[in-house]
Amino acid sequence: MSKKQLPALLDRHWTEYVLAIMAVLISAISLWIAIDTENTNRELVTEASWPFLQIYDSDGGGHGPLTVNIGNAGVGPAKIETLEVFWKGRAYRSAAELLRDCCGFKETSVAAPDKTVASGHALGTSMAAGTVLRAGSDVPVITFALTPDDAAAWNAFNSVRGNITYRICYCSVFNECWLSNGQDLNPPRVKTCPQPQVPYTE
Repeated sequence: MSKKQLPALLDRHWTEYVLAIMAVLISAISLWIAIDTENTNRELVTEASWPFLQIYDSDGGGHGPLTVNIGNAGVGPAKIETLEVFWKGRAYRSAAELLRDCCGFKETSVAAPDKTVASGHALGTSMAAGTVLRAGSDVPVITFALTPDDAAAWNAFNSVRGNITYRICYCSVFNECWLSNGQDLNPPRVKTCPQPQVPYTE
């Protein structure tokens, strides 16, 4: 190889090195953009499926049914995993049990010996745990109508309902879960919903 050919050869090698480095950089940037786009798309889909459950009650205008409701104010469906209801630190399994202790509610037996209802069918309940609540909808957990037979219990429940507390664990369709008291605007996330010792079932 002559001395005149050597600089041209070196220039060609440097050009190849620069082109190779540029190709690697372009590939790395393209990969980073693709990953970032995928993460952004995933976040958008997750946000578009975000559920937000709240627990609220109503007195029906002072004379209608007293209700305790779970509402989904989010934009995605909520899988309600567990629900707990507390009064004076004690967890309750049912509305009838709660109203008996807090409000002097009396049950009357019906045909099935393992079931009870209020006199005049004043008390209604709905299953919440194990259900899916779509965005913008709600479910009445407790409905307690005002009847002559249950007026005393109705008034007592109306006065103490603000002291009843709740804990609800729910998840999105992507299995992101939250443990909420039904009032917190930023409930903490949990990996999985803990199983309560005393779940509210009806």
